Amino acid sequence: MAEGVAEVYAADPAVAGAGLEEADFVRLFVALIDQESRFDPAAVSPKGARGLGQLMPETAALLGVDAGEPMANLHGAARYLTAQLAEFGRVDLALAAYNAGPQRVEQFHGIPPFRETRDYVAKITAAAALTGGVPAAADIPRPTVGRAFASPSTPELETDVVEPVSLAAPAQGTVLEWKR
Repeated sequence: MAEGVAEVYAADPAVAGAGLEEADFVRLFVALIDQESRFDPAAVSPKGARGLGQLMPETAALLGVDAGEPMANLHGAARYLTAQLAEFGRVDLALAAYNAGPQRVEQFHGIPPFRETRDYVAKITAAAALTGGVPAAADIPRPTVGRAFASPSTPELETDVVEPVSLAAPAQGTVLEWKR
C-alpha cells in the first residue's frame, strides 16, 4: 500500500530536485512509514499524530485529508514529504521537517538539535539504504584525521579508505583500514 502511494508521488519534481531517483523516493517513503507507525493504520502518538504517516491534526487539516483513513493518510504523508523536499531540497532536511516541523528546520538553519529528530533522520536514511538505495547518496569525502582533530596528547592518525564510503557503508559492510 505504501509503495503504491509512493510511486504516485515519485515523479514529483521535488523528488528529482532533492537528488532522488524515483525508486529511492519509494524506499525513503516506505522507511518513513515504518518509522512513523510500523505500518499500523490505527497508530496514535502521545502528541496526537495519527495513522500510517503519523499526521498531526493540523497537518492533516492543512492537507485536506482524514488522518484516520489509511489511504488518505498515506497520500497526505507523501504530499507532505514532497512539500518538504521542495522547500528544503535535501533529504535530511525534509525528514527533519517532517518530524519536527519546517519552522524548526528554518529556526536552526538545519537539522534541529533534538535527539529525537536527529535519530529519526538517521534511522530512516539507514533503513532506506538497507533496502537497496541511498537517498540523495553522495560519497562521503575520504576521511583524513590529523592534528586539526587531535589534541596535543593524541597521536596523529592516518586513515586509508579501501573502497569509497557512501551513506550506505555500514549496511553494505564497507571495509576501512585504520593505521596508527
